[in-house]
Parts: sequence; structure tokens; C-alpha cells
Amino acid sequence: VDAQTYFHQFYFGQIAEPYVHDLSFLKLREVSFGYMIPVKRIGNMGKYIQGAHLSFVARNPWLIWSAAENFDPSEISNVFGENGQLPGTRGIGFNLKLTF
Repeated sequence: VDAQTYFHQFYFGQIAEPYVHDLSFLKLREVSFGYMIPVKRIGNMGKYIQGAHLSFVARNPWLIWSAAENFDPSEISNVFGENGQLPGTRGIGFNLKLTF
């Protein structure tokens, strides 16, 4: 096979349409629910603590819609090369904020 034929199989000088994806997406990035605990319910610690706030936090909990199938467009690498696709990450946690 001559070089012209060989390298044109790799979409040289043309758009590689099978590898171009629409990266439109709709995603819930962060959600937080909190509750202000009344100081009266803390008990004996109420004389030291002026306030308490407990909250639940979730980051990237839901990819609502994506035009691309089988991967999360928000996690795609913007660096040229064979970096691969990082898996989507979710974070779930609790926060407790005390005011003294």
C-alpha cells in the first residue's frame, strides 16, 4: 500500500465524522439541604454553643440529559493525545457548622 492510501484511512486532511461528538449536556452540579438545630435541643452544650447547622451536600449527583451516549461530556479531557476518559465523579457528604 502506498503512503497516500495508508494515511488517508486516518482521516488526514478531512473531518473524522465518526469521532466528532455533540457534547451538549444538562447536569445537576450541586445540591444542598440544611437544617438549623435549635440551641435548646443541644442540652448541656447549649451554654457553650450559640448555633448549630447540619447539612447534606451532593456534588454531580445527576446527569439529567446528554447528547453523547456512554460517557459524561463534562469529564472529557481537553488535552490532545491519548489521555482517555476519566470516569464521572460524585461526592456525597455532611457538614456540621457550630457557632461558639
